[in-house]
Amino acid sequence: MAVITIFNGKEGIGTIPNVKYGAGESFKSVWGEIVASNSLDVQFTNDLNRVLAPMEIQVPRINNTPLPVKVHNSKFTPGGVDTSAKEFRAYMDKFDMTKSRGYNIFNFDYSDETILEAQNYNIDLDNEALQAMKTFRGTYINKYLPFSRLKSIITGTTQSDEVPTLDSGTAGLAGYKRAFGFARGEDFADFLTTTDGVTTRNHYRTTVASTYSSTDITNAIDLITDTNMYSGKGVIALGNPRIIQNLALLANAPENADIAYFGNVTEMFGASFKKIEGFHKEFLIFLDKGYIEQSGTPLLVRGVEVTEAQRGFGIMIKNNLNSFETVSDMNGSKTRVFPEEWYMTYRLSGAILDIAGGTRADASGTMQELSITALENWVTTMNSYFINIE
Repeated sequence: MAVITIFNGKEGIGTIPNVKYGAGESFKSVWGEIVASNSLDVQFTNDLNRVLAPMEIQVPRINNTPLPVKVHNSKFTPGGVDTSAKEFRAYMDKFDMTKSRGYNIFNFDYSDETILEAQNYNIDLDNEALQAMKTFRGTYINKYLPFSRLKSIITGTTQSDEVPTLDSGTAGLAGYKRAFGFARGEDFADFLTTTDGVTTRNHYRTTVASTYSSTDITNAIDLITDTNMYSGKGVIALGNPRIIQNLALLANAPENADIAYFGNVTEMFGASFKKIEGFHKEFLIFLDKGYIEQSGTPLLVRGVEVTEAQRGFGIMIKNNLNSFETVSDMNGSKTRVFPEEWYMTYRLSGAILDIAGGTRADASGTMQELSITALENWVTTMNSYFINIE
């Protein structure tokens, strides 16, 4: 019977029985890259991970297990998620709700001829594997994890490349449950604390004029704070460093401050602004700071495999492995990102602002087709950094 052993760094390789372990430094470092990839301390060297990871909760995908969301009434099914709200069906139909298939990244696959040639020409296969693993760790930490989280915030779930469809005013709780992702036209009268009589909400925003102003910024913040879903813990805005610096000049902002979970931020317009290297220069994303896993109300739900070993980044080792002395002992093994999906469930707890202006501005302050296209193109760019090969 075929046996598969999985190593993801949560248990030492010494726990695998009947295996002889080598002492080569390069080869030991291959395993160290797996451990580092699954370490929060290492993951938090990326600013997006540092901000968004505390806002998620991992939930094993057990059939009929509810997602831990107060108002969404969703649950896991063998193929993905489902909900009692009939309005959700149209949203569900526009993307593949099956469990993601995971990503195989690197095969340890060395023919006898390759091994003999390496010995003949003194080629260090262990070191070559180590350099490859370092590259994969960088991609996993700096691309896959942050962009998966960011994509789910933009579209509502990693299962979709599109933002929620524009709605014409679905009423009350049904509006809250019709999709994952930020509000886009539904009636949220049951959740609002405003007194102006306007109960529909669209949290996909654009500038009113051809250039952004402080009013565009504060309006986006108010969308989050003027609801009874607001935590009262403040708002954090994510943006490109150049854009946040320009906003700081506009606001005559004070010096940067260091706050729990999020690190160094710039306080202005009644919110905390976090500079994210490589962030899109045409968008700002606003989030309720109180929606963190430790508060019991996470912004993101991360559906993971039931078996803890099959989570994160690991090595799958097949059959009769007798030694870990060199990388060639691992022929047929492969590194893998195990299947998982993210869902953004609190529809009034964030907003996205297009600050490109020009033809993408609109007097209504809500994103029009050009803005939506630009936002979804950003998602396409994120997808291009990793390829599903199974």
